[in-house]
Amino acid sequence: DAIRQANVVAVGDVRVAKLKASAFASQLGSLAEVMQRNFNAKVLGSVALLAGSLDDAQMDGLLDAFEERLFAEGEPIVKQGEPGSNFYIIKRGSASVDVDGEEVAVLEPAQYFGERSLLADAPVSATVTAKSKLAVMTLTKTQFETLLGRSLQAIVDAEKVRRKRAEEARAERAKIRWDDLEVLQVLGEG
Repeated sequence: DAIRQANVVAVGDVRVAKLKASAFASQLGSLAEVMQRNFNAKVLGSVALLAGSLDDAQMDGLLDAFEERLFAEGEPIVKQGEPGSNFYIIKRGSASVDVDGEEVAVLEPAQYFGERSLLADAPVSATVTAKSKLAVMTLTKTQFETLLGRSLQAIVDAEKVRRKRAEEARAERAKIRWDDLEVLQVLGEG
């Protein structure tokens, strides 16, 4: 029952379907819920590790299972040495990754953590702390194993191979010597 915020003018021939707000809500949920799910799907789809690796059913299962958690700036999310209990994907904000008290990385939206301890059933290898107000999408260990366990290990293995090949290609390009270069044109002297 909100006041219309804008007018829409058709440019050319169009077909329009009218849907009552109550019908929309009963079929899809509230507009806020639909927008939130679409945003979560976009975040999930931008996770490099999972992009292109999940079918629609897996994506829907993840979207249904993920819960959003909020952390204040400076609040620890996981601590090095403790048992891993969740898989996290950063939705908004940033987080610091510390190993033995030294910052080794900063995680941004669409980056993830917690998968290694769940896959290996090992303690958490780093402390992750919110650098700013932080929103994460999280799965419990049970949800993670049910929804991603085996397939994620294959995805992680494939990602390791891809990264290794990319690093080898970068190293090969770095081997260019001055003798390998050819002067095509002088752009200026000075």
